[in-house]
Parts: sequence; C-alpha cells; structure tokens
Amino acid sequence: MAPEYPNNPWFQGFEAPCRFEGELYDFIIEGTLPAEIDGTFYRTMPDPQYPPKEGCEHNVALNGDGAIDAIRIQDGKADFKQRYVRTQKFCIEREARRSVLGLYRNRYTDDRAVQHLVHSTGNTYVVFYNKMLLALKEDSPPYALDPDTLATLTCGA
Repeated sequence: MAPEYPNNPWFQGFEAPCRFEGELYDFIIEGTLPAEIDGTFYRTMPDPQYPPKEGCEHNVALNGDGAIDAIRIQDGKADFKQRYVRTQKFCIEREARRSVLGLYRNRYTDDRAVQHLVHSTGNTYVVFYNKMLLALKEDSPPYALDPDTLATLTCGA
C-alpha cells in the first residue's frame, strides 16, 4: 500500500512527493542540441520518502529528503538521473519504512532512538568540489556524491 501524505498544499500538485530514483537515457528532443554543449546540470530538492510524523506536516520544504538530479548533455544527446542522498535520516527511515524525525531542528519531536543523530537532509545545495558533488544543508556536515552515478560516497556524521 502506498504511503498516505497529508491533505495539504505541501504535498499536492507541483509540491507532491515524487519518490523516484532512476535514469532516463536518450531523451526525445524536438529540434537539436548544439554539439558544443558538453556538461552536466545538477540540482537538489526536498522530496520526502515517507509522510511526516503526525503534527509535523508543515515543514516538508525544510525537512524533506534530498533528491539530486543530473542532466547530462553531450554529443547532441541528453540523459537524466535522480537519486536520494543516503543521509543518516534517509537510511534510518528507509529501514523503519516511516518517518522517525519530527519537526525541523526540534529533537524533542523525534523518536527517542534518533534524537542524537545528525539531522541533515542534503536538500538545500549541491556543489561540485574536488571531483565530487557535495550535498549540503546549512546546519549539517556535507555528504559527498559520485558526480556520474550520484551514489553517496561519505556520511556527513
């Protein structure tokens, strides 16, 4: 059964969680891409893998799991990848199959077993540095990602 997200604007329309990881190759393109374009565009976004804990529905933009997108353009072709950043929060919640962290920056709303953990979501910035991508959140250490596969390389703890 699919998780049920709250019935409020943070989880509807353009803001609806997409919960997608995958790759699409050789996009169908109307027209042509200039052969001179050779590079990758990266972005990050909050995308909660599970509905928030009860009473914590209003802060998904701050507390949603980090999803990294990459659009690679080369030789007139475009490919796309999207992966979640494997933060401590993401991995614990994936194993529990539910949200265990509560309100943003409020450890008192977390499950007791995780109150001491780093609360990074890696959902705010992505930068290329030293042949890696760094997924960042202002209040937490970065997570390093492989720029080609988007696999999480290091834990920010």
